[in-house]
This record gives sequence, structure tokens and C-alpha cells, in this order.
Amino acid sequence: MKLLLCLIILVFVCLTNAINININQAYRSDDHHILDNDSSMRDTFNHWVKKHSKIYKDSIEIEKRFSNFKDTMKRNIELNSIHRGNAKFEANKYSDLSEDEFSRFYLNKGFKGKPAHLRGEIKIQPTPHFSLVNGYKELDNGDLEQMYSIDWRKKGLVTKVLDQSSCGSCYIFSATEQVETAWIKAGNKPLLLSEQQALDCDPFDGQCGGGDPYTVYEYFKDAGGVSTSAQYPYTATDGVCVNMSRAVPVVSYHYVTQGGDENTLIKTIVNEGPVSICVDASTWQSYSGGVITTGCGQNIDHCVQVVGLEIDKSDPSNPIQYYIIRNSWGTDWGIEGYIYVATGSDLCGVTYESTMVDV
Repeated sequence: MKLLLCLIILVFVCLTNAINININQAYRSDDHHILDNDSSMRDTFNHWVKKHSKIYKDSIEIEKRFSNFKDTMKRNIELNSIHRGNAKFEANKYSDLSEDEFSRFYLNKGFKGKPAHLRGEIKIQPTPHFSLVNGYKELDNGDLEQMYSIDWRKKGLVTKVLDQSSCGSCYIFSATEQVETAWIKAGNKPLLLSEQQALDCDPFDGQCGGGDPYTVYEYFKDAGGVSTSAQYPYTATDGVCVNMSRAVPVVSYHYVTQGGDENTLIKTIVNEGPVSICVDASTWQSYSGGVITTGCGQNIDHCVQVVGLEIDKSDPSNPIQYYIIRNSWGTDWGIEGYIYVATGSDLCGVTYESTMVDV
């Protein structure tokens, strides 16, 4: 009986692995002829549908999703070719969405363009120095002389990865994460704060239609602070504002860098901790691992949090320093909810808008 049970488990594991290999084989291949084999593609799509428990209302929607899936397959082959093994793009829960749908549901279509300090309206305020890491040498205002490695997750400054769902609220998640980090830096125990509060009550932004972390901070300050997520849970829908008690006050907020100034961004991450940034995430839909080193634009459409720096030494002759970026698409996306982007050339527009907050 035990032997039979073991055999059943072994068969199940083998079948599961076979399905996963089948789903992603085209993403790892440069052979575009795979896309021309409709029968093979249909099988791959059907396996993917089962794996992600997708339910479609009728045959018309099935064909629409199948067409989107094939388009995603093609884009991923192209992205894998461009990145030459440095980063990987594979099938995931978003693979049946068109580029337009993905942008509408998960990116920040309401981002307001140039932040205020680039228009000369607000001066960048210096951040107070933060000495959490005992014995860690603070970087001065000179040029960077080496690559740096610091992971603030390991120092307890980062709360868990969440999922914004199909609501363009990334800007609220980025801002709320930054307040959570500031609360911990101030010597308090970690708290999960409410994204729904700003989604319902922030008068400066566009709810699920998008917005800007900076104006979320402005709302939090005006409102007397932020409630906890337990008090005011996230629903991923535009709701009616509810007046809850505030758990964490927001005292001040400021920009970290001028656009294009990566040296200051890196020094701030090393000296002060995680930073809220807004980026171009238009190619991130199918990211599954590795370091983004190219093929990422400057059209800002998403907001996230940089939580550290690391160095990829897989090629000793060409080490790559990269940002560790926390996303808000759940732990089943990317590297358990994170993405790595190389430093040095303002990839994905990482310096366009970077902000911090004090509590």
C-alpha cells in the first residue's frame, strides 16, 4: 500500500513538472516556428489555463485569451533574446492579458508626468542620516568608488510583498510601504498599513486610475496619518471614504534625487534605507528572474520600492550591481515578488521620481 502511494505521488510530481516545462519551453527558445504550430500552442495554453485555474465565460473569450497568450509568448521570446540570459521572461498569471489590458489593470496610467521638483516647484530636502547598520561606512558626497551590497530586508525594514490586484493602485502601495519603513526606522514594531484608506479618501489622485506617491503622502499628512490594514482592509476597488483612527502619523516627505542622479539614489539607499521610486514597467509583465540590463524605457507608468543593492558575480570578469525592487503584484510574480534592475544607466527610469517620508 505504501509503495502504491509513493508511485502515485511520483507520477503526480512528474506530470506537474512536465506541464510547467511545456508551458515555458517556448519562452526559453529562440525558435519562432513554435508560434506557428497551432496545435502545440493550443496544448500549451490549455495546460496554462489549468495551472492558473482560469475560467472563461464562452468560446469567444477563450479565443481572445488564446490570441493574447500567443502574443505574450512572442514578446517573451523577443525579450529573452534581447537579455541574453541576464533576465528571464516566462509564462505567468498575466499571460492571457493584452499589453493594453495589463497596462490598464496593473500599471499607473494616472501618473502625473514630471514631478514637482523637476518643474522647479519644490526643492529637494536632504535626508537625515540613518545609522542602523553598526560599523557600516556612510557614503559621502563624492563619486562612487565601488559597488555596494545592502539588503534592508535582512535588517527588518521591509514588510511583506502584497498584491494590488487589477487596480492601478501601485502608487499607494509604494507610498504606504515607505511609511511602514519609516515607522520601523523610528524604532517601532512593524505594522501593515492601509492602502484602501488612500484609495477611498485621497482627493489628489485617481483611485484605481493611478496617481503619485508624493500626493499620497500629502493626503496622509493632511488626514492625520494612516490606519492599519486590519482596521481598513484592501478591496482593490474604488470605495467610499470611511473615517478610521490613525495608527501612524506622517510628519514630512521629500524627493531624494533629481532625475538622472543615480549616485545620490544609491547613496541614499545605502545610508538611509528603502526608497519609493516610479519606473517604466511596461516590459515587466512576464519577468521571472535574473537582472534587467537592457530593453527598459523611461515612460513612467508604475511605482515600487527599492529595498537594497546587490552584486551579481556570476561572471567574475563583469560583475553587475543591481537594485532589489519590491513590486506589488504578489509573491507569485518575479522572484517572490521582487525584480532586479541593473544600476548605472538609469534603466527603467529609476531616478525619475524617488521619495522618502518621515513619521
